[in-house]
Amino acid sequence: MFTISKIDLDEIKAAKDVLSLTWKNTYGKYFSAKAIKKITSRWHAEKLLLKQAKDSDVYFAAAKDKKDVIVGIITVRKVDADTLFMHRIYVNPKFQGMGVGSQLLDSSLKYFSEARKLKLECEKKNNKACAFYLKKGFKIIGEKDDEVEGVRLKTVVFEKELR
Repeated sequence: MFTISKIDLDEIKAAKDVLSLTWKNTYGKYFSAKAIKKITSRWHAEKLLLKQAKDSDVYFAAAKDKKDVIVGIITVRKVDADTLFMHRIYVNPKFQGMGVGSQLLDSSLKYFSEARKLKLECEKKNNKACAFYLKKGFKIIGEKDDEVEGVRLKTVVFEKELR
């Protein structure tokens, strides 16, 4: 079992490291190393992560192993009284398949217990993540095309009714 708690401000660097490692592992086949570095430095900038950690409408939490090392993170934003949007859930590849993602997802739903639905977007070729969301009861409600650093991606839009 892993310990889940809101991210402490002094853990931002460790969270960024997990994000970068997992992003490289997941998207390395779609993006060059240069593009990944550019994307992760922008999307996972410590200043941005710090802002999210301080935002009362954002649940930014970490999963830690027995040695208190961050092995996964989740960021969920309250959009309105009924709706949540999951911006990210990443688990260190060495810990995938061990229930970390499920624990992170469950903790966010407990934190925002009044919410009625959770939405998220996932790159269609990210088969592991798409399968995880379908297993967790999400439904595909659409698709869209995105372009990131010159790479065209197909994004799947998921939604889950919570009550």
